[in-house]
Amino acid sequence: RYALGNLSLGLNVPFAKGWWTDLDNWQLGDIRLDAKYKLLSMGDTFGLAIFGNFYIPTHSGDGTHEWFTVQAGAAASAKLLGFEVGGGVQGLGLIVGDNQDDTWKLGFYGFARVPLLGFIAVAAALEYWNSVTQDGELNEFFITPMIEASLGGLHAGIGTRIAVTDDARVQGLGRASLLFNVGYTW
Repeated sequence: RYALGNLSLGLNVPFAKGWWTDLDNWQLGDIRLDAKYKLLSMGDTFGLAIFGNFYIPTHSGDGTHEWFTVQAGAAASAKLLGFEVGGGVQGLGLIVGDNQDDTWKLGFYGFARVPLLGFIAVAAALEYWNSVTQDGELNEFFITPMIEASLGGLHAGIGTRIAVTDDARVQGLGRASLLFNVGYTW
């Protein structure tokens, strides 16, 4: 991610994507191009931004490459004494080729993060999606509890994305998914 004043541009390359139950089929995920513009910022205390993400179908494996995903929305976050809350609204569109129907969803999300011992924090997120295409009956609801650790610029987290509704279970490819991340910020 590179910042140019209030505008930041980023590139996300998921090197490995797969399931623990099938380690032989891990593959490269889709590269994501990110853009974010801060509309309002009060240091680390409060922020309001709009964003857009574009997923390029660069995944490996046998899946089709005749689609791409566009995501755009607005987000806000507030932080006080290490406690952090935030949320937003976003639209997500799957654009497919060969005269197939595109899929559009509207999503709402929120999160809270509480520090415990300075370098450890617990967090939870809620995520809700509803279809805005013709059928309009999609109803996805997820809860994601997690724990994070950070030291200097290095951070890591582990959590689980739990599908509350049956539509979420289908979208998440199961009732619960194990999530983990590792990164370095400079």
